[in-house]
Amino acid sequence: MSTIKPTGSHAGPSARDLTPYQWRAAKLTGSASSNDSAEVENDQEIDVAGAGDTVIGIIFYPGDRKGARTTLHTQGRLKIKGGEALKAGDKLKAGADGVGMKAAAGEKAFGIVLEAGPVGAIVPFEFDHSTA
Repeated sequence: MSTIKPTGSHAGPSARDLTPYQWRAAKLTGSASSNDSAEVENDQEIDVAGAGDTVIGIIFYPGDRKGARTTLHTQGRLKIKGGEALKAGDKLKAGADGVGMKAAAGEKAFGIVLEAGPVGAIVPFEFDHSTA
């Protein structure tokens, strides 16, 4: 399996215990109070993305309780747990519990699979916000 090469990251408070969700898609929850990025990061919490959510990164170092620091990779070559069999070239969207699923034509996507894997495999992908 290939190695990751993250080129961007973000850390913030966990919305809950995220330890079961390493290598899953993440979203931000809560409302931002201002345009000041420092305040935005402090107001919003990191949680697992679900179907239809906007993915901001992949959980790399999960916090073990609400408020604990979680680190996300937000750009580059990353890995994700597949929610179905994936093949190289598939565009990714978030499924239930942050697993990677194939995005259908016209759907919002957050990455392109680099190596195939069966359901449940941790597969490498390139983070890329696009449309399938």
